[in-house]
Amino acid sequence: IGRDGRVVWVHDEAEFVPGLPGEPDLMQGILVDVTARKEAEESLRYHGEVLAAVAKQDYAAAGQILRPQLEARKDALVAALDAQLGDRFSFRAPEGGYFLWGRLDGVDCDALLPKANEAGVPFVKGSDFFVDGSGKDHLRLAFSAVKPEEMDEGISRLAQLI
Repeated sequence: IGRDGRVVWVHDEAEFVPGLPGEPDLMQGILVDVTARKEAEESLRYHGEVLAAVAKQDYAAAGQILRPQLEARKDALVAALDAQLGDRFSFRAPEGGYFLWGRLDGVDCDALLPKANEAGVPFVKGSDFFVDGSGKDHLRLAFSAVKPEEMDEGISRLAQLI
C-alpha cells in the first residue's frame, strides 16, 4: 500500500551474495513498480471479456460484466455529489446507464462549461437537450469512463467553479 493509500504492485529481483570468510552473507536486489502494467493487464482482461460477449452477440452477458463496474462508478458519483454539492445540485440517481442528469439551481451551465472543461471536468450542458432554449441550469455528467476513486476529485473541481 502506497503512502496515498493506493495499492502498489511491485516486482522484486533479489540475489544472495555470500560474504567473504568471516563476513556476513548479503541479499541484494531491486523493487520495480509494476502497478501501471498490472492495471493495464486487468483493463485488457475486463474489456476482452466484454468484447468476447459482444462478438458472440451475447449482450446479456456483456451487461452482466459491465453492470458491477458501472454501479460502483455511479455510486461513487452520487456520494461525491451529496458530499460536495449537497442541496445545490438536485438529481435523481439513475438505476442504470452511463449518465446522471441534474440541476444546479441558479447556475448557468452554458457559461460554466468552458471553465469546467479547462478544469478537466467536462459535462454536457442541459440546454443542448431543450428545444426551447431553456435548461441552462441542467447538466449531464458521464460516470461510465471515470474510475470511482477519481469521482471526489472531479466533483471537488466542479464545486470550486460554482
